[in-house]
Amino acid sequence: MIRFFRNHIQGFLTIAAPMTNLLVKEIFYVWRQEQQQAFKRLKQVISMMPVLVHSDFNRPFILYTDVSKEGLGAILAQEGRDKRIHPVTFISYKNNHHERNYPITDLKRLAVF
Repeated sequence: MIRFFRNHIQGFLTIAAPMTNLLVKEIFYVWRQEQQQAFKRLKQVISMMPVLVHSDFNRPFILYTDVSKEGLGAILAQEGRDKRIHPVTFISYKNNHHERNYPITDLKRLAVF
């Protein structure tokens, strides 16, 4: 169920990594303290999610991106009538084996696409 909300949780990829790493075929599935902490953190985060706003196509969008060899993250936001920046959605992506070898400039381009 939590994967349904992944675009609404900032840093989802980083928080859920200990659990998703167990899905790799070569890894023996053992639920340890690391996975339990990630599970607790996700429960905590989802109960305190920021209020997302609906897209207003009459206002400009703001795109924030962050990259690393492990993955990409982005926040699509808009300035509200209250002049504050409000998130529209959060996006995270785990890089595959080949993408981890990309130079940082290519990873930054990948985050925008």
